[in-house]
Amino acid sequence: ASDKRGRNEGREVVDADIIEETPAFTVSTSYLASLLSLWPENAVLDVAQPVAGKHLGNPITIMSPSVPGLFQLIMPMNP
Repeated sequence: ASDKRGRNEGREVVDADIIEETPAFTVSTSYLASLLSLWPENAVLDVAQPVAGKHLGNPITIMSPSVPGLFQLIMPMNP
């Protein structure tokens, strides 16, 4: 939805199985939506922070065994 000031707001519900607790991170929702739109609708995605730690600037990876040629790396924004 977009209001008359041009602000975009939205919500999407995604089914997910969480294997382990992950730290919170901040990323632009439009950027994330753009990245996720590149994946096939039925792809099972592995979203991980390979360098574990409390530092929120660690990169986040998105991969899928069903689409081996596609790999995404996201650098989170500063909170």
